[in-house]
Amino acid sequence: MRQRAGLAVLLALAIGAAACAGGERSATTSPSAAASAAATTASSIPTAAVAAGDAVYLSIGDSIQYGCCHDRTQSAGELFRAYLEQRLHRPVEWVTVAGNDTADTFIHGVSGAAPQMQRALEALAAFKREGRPVVAITMSIGGNDYVEVGERCGGSSPSCPQVFDDILARMKPELPVIYTAINQAKDEHMPLFLLTYYNASDCGQAGVEQSPTDVGQRVWNAAITDAAKPFGFFMVDLYAPFKGKACEYVEGVDPTYEGYRVIAGLYRAAYEALPSEYIEPFRAGN
Repeated sequence: MRQRAGLAVLLALAIGAAACAGGERSATTSPSAAASAAATTASSIPTAAVAAGDAVYLSIGDSIQYGCCHDRTQSAGELFRAYLEQRLHRPVEWVTVAGNDTADTFIHGVSGAAPQMQRALEALAAFKREGRPVVAITMSIGGNDYVEVGERCGGSSPSCPQVFDDILARMKPELPVIYTAINQAKDEHMPLFLLTYYNASDCGQAGVEQSPTDVGQRVWNAAITDAAKPFGFFMVDLYAPFKGKACEYVEGVDPTYEGYRVIAGLYRAAYEALPSEYIEPFRAGN
């Protein structure tokens, strides 16, 4: 999700500026400032230089996938890369094409820049051409669509429910377009782990499950999960593990170091649960 873009969603009312002890957490950055920060971050994300023949772990989507917003060596991507390298007994490089896209900008791009979907497809084609096995893909897309609800509704505007419905309706047909393109570009036994999202304001306060934020998050996650069903992706749910832990696992809308460690653990657990045909062909010596 976008760097410092505010709460994951503001649906029908403004969220009070309460601390972790109670109430919903408030945004600390204005949407315009967040958009500027996000654009700067996305343009400066380094991409790993992959040695010929080395295996690749590819991450696609939003800021969770490039390790916003601190030391990227402590992000879920780097932790998962290290695990894969040990698990497969071979060098593995982490390559990310992730940025701060909504589903719409993922497909169409922004301001004339190459869309992330195009860059992801080109990367997969290049790795195949160069004989570099992609041993895993992680992807999270749709979180910034949710952030956009809060940015556009501006708090307690009466238009918030309509904004929510409009952005959800825009995203729903775009997700299968993204999933189809990536699924067709990857090899059959290249595991793809698709994330659903946490409630970035759930610090365990009373009544949070009935809040518009939490209800909306579950609706959003259901849309992501439903769109993915035909593709055989491996789902990684962040909602349940982060429940009640946002003050520990989330800063703004992005994970803290502890949050990234939790996500990396979920990646590892999902990988260990894979059928052998998704692992054994990539092990050293096979």
